[in-house]
Amino acid sequence: MTRKTNWERLSAKTIESRLTETIVSALEVASHDKRILASDLLRPEMKPAKRNVLVAFSGGRDSMALLHLCVRLAQKKDSPVARVCAVHIHHGLQKEANAWASFCRKTAASLGVEFKVIRVNVKNAGDGIEAAARKARYDAIANAAKSFGCEVTLIAQHEDDLLETFLMSWMRGAGPEGLSAFPLVRDFAGGKLVRPFIETPRAALEAFLVKNEITWVDDPSNDDTTYLRNALRHKVMPVLEAIRPGFRSAATRSVALVAQMSETLDDYASGDLAACLVDARTLSVAKLLQYPIFRQALILRQWIASFGILPPAKAKLDEALRQAQVTGNDSNLSFQFGRLKLVRAGANFVMREVAREKPLERDSAQVVPFHGPGSYRFEGWEGTLYVYKATISERGFPESVLSPGLQARSRQGGEKIKLFSNRPSRHLKHWYQEADIANCDRGALPLIWADDVLIFAAGLGAEIRYTDTDIDEERFILDWVPDKTLLDLI
Repeated sequence: MTRKTNWERLSAKTIESRLTETIVSALEVASHDKRILASDLLRPEMKPAKRNVLVAFSGGRDSMALLHLCVRLAQKKDSPVARVCAVHIHHGLQKEANAWASFCRKTAASLGVEFKVIRVNVKNAGDGIEAAARKARYDAIANAAKSFGCEVTLIAQHEDDLLETFLMSWMRGAGPEGLSAFPLVRDFAGGKLVRPFIETPRAALEAFLVKNEITWVDDPSNDDTTYLRNALRHKVMPVLEAIRPGFRSAATRSVALVAQMSETLDDYASGDLAACLVDARTLSVAKLLQYPIFRQALILRQWIASFGILPPAKAKLDEALRQAQVTGNDSNLSFQFGRLKLVRAGANFVMREVAREKPLERDSAQVVPFHGPGSYRFEGWEGTLYVYKATISERGFPESVLSPGLQARSRQGGEKIKLFSNRPSRHLKHWYQEADIANCDRGALPLIWADDVLIFAAGLGAEIRYTDTDIDEERFILDWVPDKTLLDLI
């Protein structure tokens, strides 16, 4: 005979009250700065304003309990919840997926909840189908939160999920950040993502549903122990419970302590990182290497994370630091992280976008007619050439130099240009080096030709022998502006 859990012994009303208090407390934390004391939240003036909440609703036990509790909470007097919405992510990975979506739609309708189903296409990018599905799911949930106008997104992950995640991270050799599992609150979709049940056991949510005679769907893949999480849930956690009954609460406290340590390390790393930054995308290698090796790793990890990139594996991070120590300014050090890559550019680490899988085709024979001031685009080049009228004090190109039309060409090697009246003509390589333009950036900078004469090098400037003349004509200034990239949007 199976023993009843403590939660099963409670009345339906008591279970609902305790779970509702848990949700309210989490919403209060999400509404205030993390440095505010818990006792401060009891003051009437500190109570949060009502929020529109989005529930990530799979139809399973945990999210079903969360949705019902939120709907009941929204109906209470002085509730912090103004409006409840729900989103179901249709991964299409199970044959029952359509039935689950239909079940969720009917449930939401019966509760009077705004609802939508979002279908996602799960592509394995090399980290496994679970990781791919998780990324697609959170991207879709973020879009739904913005679409519904919800400031808070609620996820029904609970204490058991927290401990399973901790064990998975521990088995993979994660550091403090990974061992922190997941936080109660984090920034998400312009608002907050909240996991109110991370100190609540799975048994509590099931007891709430059973006592209220609420049904839910079961995903058969949750019983497949070929997945690590399921293996831990069905084979490891019961053994730990048998060895040390009630271990979950103590283990959860340990995870919280690790999370606090991780936050403290992040605070230290933030100050160190600020001292090493040249700008948001550029990190001084010399300043980085002044710190002890463990702090170097923290600094580099935090800088990489600032671009929205998942923390790299320790081996990759260690190798980047090792190469930084043993290579010079002219090294070709490069590490890729998804759509972005870290490269060595002179004395710095620089974050760049990964080149297109299929580079744009450039037509070096294309001649764009000159039409005076305005913008000029060249096929295959990701940027715009702007032409302005020169002022009286500026030495621009005479119109006769530009009138044959303009061409954008790639560097072939051996090209020279004279940029200053008091300095000789030099190869582009020397000018690029002097301007501290890294090798990895030079290919994106066109050379502008007119009538088979190099007149302008993007990133460097104009050929002065064609601007420093006494020709009495209207004059023009050229300026190359690259298109905005993914990094400009981060």
